[in-house]
Amino acid sequence: MPGKKVVVKPGEHLPMIAVKNGFKPWQKIWEDPGNQGLKDSSRTPHLLLEGDIVTIPPVNPPAQNQASQSQQVYVVAPNKEVWLRLKIMRSRTKPLDDVDYALTLKGVTTTGKTDAQGKIEKELAPAGTDFDTTLTSGKLTVSIPPEEKKKDGVVQGKTTCAWDLEFGVLGPLLLRKERSNVSGVRKRLHNLGYLDSINRIHDQGEKASFRKDHGLPVSGPEAAFLNKLKDVHDKP
Repeated sequence: MPGKKVVVKPGEHLPMIAVKNGFKPWQKIWEDPGNQGLKDSSRTPHLLLEGDIVTIPPVNPPAQNQASQSQQVYVVAPNKEVWLRLKIMRSRTKPLDDVDYALTLKGVTTTGKTDAQGKIEKELAPAGTDFDTTLTSGKLTVSIPPEEKKKDGVVQGKTTCAWDLEFGVLGPLLLRKERSNVSGVRKRLHNLGYLDSINRIHDQGEKASFRKDHGLPVSGPEAAFLNKLKDVHDKP
């Protein structure tokens, strides 16, 4: 039985698509040859673009020739775990380490401290479980201590910052090979503090600032810029 084609809707990613289509494990969908074109276009299981076509392989195992009295056992491989990973920065290049945070997802709040790289990790779906398709947003609150405890003889207090989180809205960096996705680029620059609005018409100055901060020539190749942006923003 051939697989079926699914059109990616806004906010969808592969673990969510797998649950909606009753398929597990979700990583088997990504391994299907029918999805090679997505890989060639720099997509990932968690970074798909609205309108992408995902091939869902057949759910049933292929027919096997077995003796009539024999008993066969088929084991369905478990889903891999799904993680939320955030990195909080004091400035564009300096992480906010060892600070208190509160992460709220579906009304449940988890507290902790950022690590030495300013990172926060939260397991959204443990191995062997299905991703909760209703989890599309959250809230993060961070208590930021001042860089100087005293300024002009006055004790400085902490600053509380809060962000609304949206899951599944960050697109890939490329629409297809060697053609960048403007929305994906701008959202990453915005998240990193280089762009004050993703709706800005001109972003060349912000791109130049990013290049300078990360050791790239200001007028260098676009591919080098995109690779560095991917390394800085996307990699855990």
